[in-house]
Amino acid sequence: MWITLITLAGLAVRVGYILIFRTGYLHGILPGGAPYITRVWGDGLVYHKQANLLVDGKGLIAPLPYELRHVVQQAADHPPLYVLYLAMFSAVGLRGDLTHMLVSAPAAALAATTFGLLARRMWSPRAGIIAALIGAFNPSIIHFPGFVVSETLTIPLMAAMLLWLYRFWDEPNWKNAFGAGAFTGLAVLCHPDASMVVFLAIIPAILFVRGLTWRGRLGALVAAGVACGGLVMPWVAFNLHRYDRPVYLSVGLDYSMAQGSCDKTYSGELLGFYWLQCMGDRLQGTDLELKDQSLGAEHLRHETFKYIGAHLNRLPIVVAARVGRVIGVFRPMQQARLEAFIEGRERWLVNLAVITYYPIALGAIGGVVLMRRRKRPVFPLMATVASALIGTAMTLAVLRYRAGAEPALAVLCAVSVDALILWVQRAWRDTEPDAEIEPEPVLTAV
Repeated sequence: MWITLITLAGLAVRVGYILIFRTGYLHGILPGGAPYITRVWGDGLVYHKQANLLVDGKGLIAPLPYELRHVVQQAADHPPLYVLYLAMFSAVGLRGDLTHMLVSAPAAALAATTFGLLARRMWSPRAGIIAALIGAFNPSIIHFPGFVVSETLTIPLMAAMLLWLYRFWDEPNWKNAFGAGAFTGLAVLCHPDASMVVFLAIIPAILFVRGLTWRGRLGALVAAGVACGGLVMPWVAFNLHRYDRPVYLSVGLDYSMAQGSCDKTYSGELLGFYWLQCMGDRLQGTDLELKDQSLGAEHLRHETFKYIGAHLNRLPIVVAARVGRVIGVFRPMQQARLEAFIEGRERWLVNLAVITYYPIALGAIGGVVLMRRRKRPVFPLMATVASALIGTAMTLAVLRYRAGAEPALAVLCAVSVDALILWVQRAWRDTEPDAEIEPEPVLTAV
């Protein structure tokens, strides 16, 4: 009941944030100097426009080439699940950018539900309530539906995957393995980095869980593989069919690496961050912007690796800066300013996210220690953190890329807070006089 009420409060916060802070229009300039007015920009504009184009029968195509040049360019900038989610509402007439923000809010509010159920499963009911509160009100995640980005779905799906994985650890059977695989597949269809969880969490859990025969482990592995592969492989097959060069989950990795690997981001003020023009410069004069995306991705990959190879001495520093920015130990205040200026987030919200991140992160470290003492497995949670950091190290540093790790941070912090509350309660009881103990009689000589 409490988790449900907290989820509704989280929904109210997200709707309020959208209606108060995200209704204004952005005035941008497109390549070529044409003005463009919209409430969403960047990836959010792509998701929003793609959903409407899909409902209009145009397929999954790049919105801006179609709107500006009438060029039908097959798009795999991102996996399709969030676009399909928005398309359901577009199909019934809810097509506006503000509308897509509002219909994303209930999905985003499920972070509170999934965080709460996960912490309840792996630790205690009180930890579940604490984790739900973090999922509902954490400033680092409440803004995602207001920007119409896939992290809206990624965060609750990653938490649901962890929930089913802990269910499997406690009750190892093929049904729980199937559930963990299914939610992993859904998370992969939102964010490709989630695919690393298969190797970092799903397979190790099946191999090392107690109480299963080797035949049972094989059955669980097959169940998880069928569930995950059954969701992901149709998308992979669709991409392999429609592109000249192999594209599996998306071309986003090539785009991100191109934006994060150039002189601007290998030294100076933007060390470890990104610069959009880095990708534009590599496409300049190639005439690939309006052609098959796989050709553009192949060109960007080749040029990016060539640049990295010529600057290998800088690579360790850049990777450390990327990871440091995301975990808040390298230029955190500059990162906040960049997020506010380039990503478009409100400055007050970014600053609040920075302030609240550190106690959550410190609490998560304490949660790891407590779980190890109780001999509860920590590797599934650490797998989501590792996948987020690996993706950041390979590409660029924006706080959005930490989204996949947010469930782990929240529930581990909830474990620490729950343990602290329990310690205070015991200490308080120890200081109270015990009225039930009668004083011993004093013996006197007769």
